[in-house]
Amino acid sequence: MGHPVRTDDGRLLVAEEWGNPSGTPVLLLHGTPGTRLGTLLPGLAAQHPGFRFLAYDRPGYGESRR
Repeated sequence: MGHPVRTDDGRLLVAEEWGNPSGTPVLLLHGTPGTRLGTLLPGLAAQHPGFRFLAYDRPGYGESRR
């Protein structure tokens, strides 16, 4: 399971991170429909060890709620 985050209006947004926790953050964006799990290409984090990759489930998709 990813990291659950409560939004200001009470909804649940689920995010995920891969790679170096202290690396340069890179936000991975996906199209609709889509979830955080479809954004990380196999081996991407290992090929770029200086980066921290972040992605989220859009509201109503994956584990995020509307």
